[in-house]
Amino acid sequence: MSGYQITDTIVNRVVELMQVIDPAKANPEYCRAMLEYYQSQVVAGLRQKALDDPDAIEALQEEFDKWLDKKQVG
Repeated sequence: MSGYQITDTIVNRVVELMQVIDPAKANPEYCRAMLEYYQSQVVAGLRQKALDDPDAIEALQEEFDKWLDKKQVG
């Protein structure tokens, strides 16, 4: 996840979505902060999962591989 960059393009897309969901929060600052928060939560969750159950990471990898195979076929 460290290579994932939250770009202005991504933030602007989230702003567009927030205009539908919660217009009062549809601004770049809020949306960038939200993306940064969720990114950190995903990283922390994966790290904890690996510490708690290293086999779970292998299962997640297998799930991802299946998803990726389906995506490439479709």
